[in-house]
Amino acid sequence: MNVINLFLLWILLAMSVNAFDGNLVGKTCVVTGATSGIGREISLLLARHQCKVIVAARDSSAFATMVKEVQTDTDQPSISFSYLDLSSVKSVTNFVDNLSSNNIFIDVLINNAGVFQKTPITTEDRLESSFQVNYLAHFLLTNKLLEKGIISD
Repeated sequence: MNVINLFLLWILLAMSVNAFDGNLVGKTCVVTGATSGIGREISLLLARHQCKVIVAARDSSAFATMVKEVQTDTDQPSISFSYLDLSSVKSVTNFVDNLSSNNIFIDVLINNAGVFQKTPITTEDRLESSFQVNYLAHFLLTNKLLEKGIISD
């Protein structure tokens, strides 16, 4: 991990700690795009600080590797996987419905996922994938979570 990534993680953790008066233990955190890059590092960091982390991503095999890493560092990690494909409105809706039906309430939401393609790709919703994943889906996810009372403003 390079210096810039470490600095970004420090800023995110500092913001989270300030929001919760320094006590993140037992807080439920959802991180999108958490199986690689900064999202992965944020998830691992939150798990090491005894948060209940929900990794919201498409790749469950990358999640299995993350769990092994967290288990070596933490006695009782609380990290789980929930499928979320931000290139699909249906997947976002299903993700929110799943949280709602399991009575899961979120303390921290980190909208981290993003994609970059050199050539435009159209999603099943007939939108350009970069625009949908990087902007629209996070907006939809946040608003659906607020609407269902899963997070509070």
